[in-house]
Amino acid sequence: MTDTMRLLDGSQNSLALEQYRALRTNLEFLWVGRQLKTVVITSSSPGAGKSLTVANLGIAFAMAGIQTLLIDGDLRRPALHRLFQVDERPGLTTTIMRGLNPHDSTCTSFIPRLAILPAGPIPPNPTELLANGRFEEVLSPLKDRFDMILIDTPPVLAYAETALLAHAADGTLYIVRAGKGSRRMDVKALERLSQAQAHVLGAVLNDAQPQPSDMAYYG
Repeated sequence: MTDTMRLLDGSQNSLALEQYRALRTNLEFLWVGRQLKTVVITSSSPGAGKSLTVANLGIAFAMAGIQTLLIDGDLRRPALHRLFQVDERPGLTTTIMRGLNPHDSTCTSFIPRLAILPAGPIPPNPTELLANGRFEEVLSPLKDRFDMILIDTPPVLAYAETALLAHAADGTLYIVRAGKGSRRMDVKALERLSQAQAHVLGAVLNDAQPQPSDMAYYG
């Protein structure tokens, strides 16, 4: 992916938008004939661009007419409420702690058919809050309303709750930033996801520099 520092507004005809459309199409191919409604998006360490990938991929799904929800499961460094300029409360944490109706905690965005469930107030114990089926209790009714749910998470090597979220989802996308991290970290991160019995769908390379041939048209 290129142009990763910008949130798409749904109107551009740019290389970045086309790349997110291509990623959406690849996921739709995986969608055929199997249950793929909830997708965790994570990385090995901070700075890979996972939150912006969640946001822009969600926009690409919504632009295709798909009812889409973004859940901010990064309860330590939440970002989606800032990207979409929505209220962070009550959010995921308050919904779990107070037993609220998850539908009442979602926010509309400036993109039609795209809703956000922000993280909410940062709790002292994110892993414990999401454990013991609590996250699944929130997720289950939302799956009846939305066709695609993308879940932002903390880096998988940093915090234990990412494995819990990946285990609960239908699939996981792993984000890598070009020139950042190491193969050793990637291998360790994928091993952690495998131990959680997560279904890794593939990897996304952010900040890759396109070659001239990548943008050539057929004559």
